[in-house]
Amino acid sequence: MVSIVKTKILLLAICAVNLAGVAALLIARRPPSSERNEPTQPTDQPAILQPMQTKPATSAIAIPPRPEHVDSGDDTANDTNVREIIRMRSVAFDIAEATATELPNNPSALSLLGRLHLRSSNPDSARALWEAAMQLEPAAPEPYLDYGHLELNLGNLTAAEKYFRQALERNPDLLEAYAPLAEAKVTQTKYADALPTLREWLKRQPGAVKAHIQLAKCQQELGDFEEAIASYHTALSNEPNSREAAMGLIATYRAQGDRSKAAEAAEVFAKSDANDPRILGERNVVDRDREKMSELLTYTVQTAANLFLSSDNTPAAIAQLELAVPFLPDAPDVRSRLAELYAADGRYDKSIKLLRAACERDREDANAWMTLALFCMKVRQLELADDALQQVVRLLPNDDYAYRLRAQTQMAQARDLPGAVASAQRALELSPVAANHYLLGTAFYHARNYQAAKAALRQAIAIEPDNAEFSRALAAIP
Repeated sequence: MVSIVKTKILLLAICAVNLAGVAALLIARRPPSSERNEPTQPTDQPAILQPMQTKPATSAIAIPPRPEHVDSGDDTANDTNVREIIRMRSVAFDIAEATATELPNNPSALSLLGRLHLRSSNPDSARALWEAAMQLEPAAPEPYLDYGHLELNLGNLTAAEKYFRQALERNPDLLEAYAPLAEAKVTQTKYADALPTLREWLKRQPGAVKAHIQLAKCQQELGDFEEAIASYHTALSNEPNSREAAMGLIATYRAQGDRSKAAEAAEVFAKSDANDPRILGERNVVDRDREKMSELLTYTVQTAANLFLSSDNTPAAIAQLELAVPFLPDAPDVRSRLAELYAADGRYDKSIKLLRAACERDREDANAWMTLALFCMKVRQLELADDALQQVVRLLPNDDYAYRLRAQTQMAQARDLPGAVASAQRALELSPVAANHYLLGTAFYHARNYQAAKAALRQAIAIEPDNAEFSRALAAIP
């Protein structure tokens, strides 16, 4: 009977955590760590695999050679960041080439490699790869999207518009095609024609700030000033510090002849813009280039891993992620994906080592410690989880979520019941919500303080009287 009661009352007991969603959750809780310029391969990171041995391609196109500058300068560059950029670019090509070679009949794999060639100023090879992808799978939208970007960059707006339209015909939910299609139309001053494209985009992604701004520009050009003002305000409600939306709003007020509102908007904009780094001074060019290369490598390895996983080739997905992780210290989603795949393969020690390395690289990164804690809870490594949570509490002393998790790890297997009560009490002090009253009641129950448990549960019920689980838990206490 006691075990049944415990099962009922411990609603907040440790449950399986979906690690794939951890990165998004933590990013929302705290922005990524600031940029770092130090070398990014820690000594305790899992060993980097050499580019995987691949089978001969069976597609009609051979893998094109890399542009000469892709791998050049690795040993001669004087700046550490420059050398890092060169290595990251080379690794991105390693990953994309391995993917295209292993999956020669997958149009997405060829499109991925084509994008790298385009980014490396090799449009002829990019075209060849995209055309091969189109022949392999005429219904695939990716090569048309890529071709559209190429034509847009070359200023061939009519051709770009055609390719973006063809991409959307193949997949109307391809969000990344709407922005460049609208851009191609707006650049050709086809404002009325751009409106349906932008509205279709917003129907699928209502919070797309860029879509609201483009819509406002078209409305302004068409003389619909009130609608343009409303669209700019919507953009600013989603992104209050958007310079483009603020400047557009000021320009629309002026075009409307409302100088007082233009001046008022300009004053608000000036205050919000005072600490904008783009006003205070541009970052070093190399830093910006490294950030762009990091984004490209992140996109490349995530796409490659997804392609291999969709082909039931988990070892190849792991191999590509292992290549990229040492160069992406500020990409928790990539680390988490690799840790998740290790865990799915039963290699929990590798998962923990990988996540621990991120913590040791920056011991002030609460997100990294939280990721480690949640993973250790998932695999029932409770001592390690509690150690990580202590670091989170050190860094975020007013975060009730961290104390809530600590209470759960301390209650599990009756590891530290007085500590669980203390953690639950602290969580309740920080956030007096029903869930934390319930947590405290759970902790008191496990500590066999039944009267205190009942009191805490009654507080939870007072806040949420319709919560049946709270009532059942209270009724089950002797």
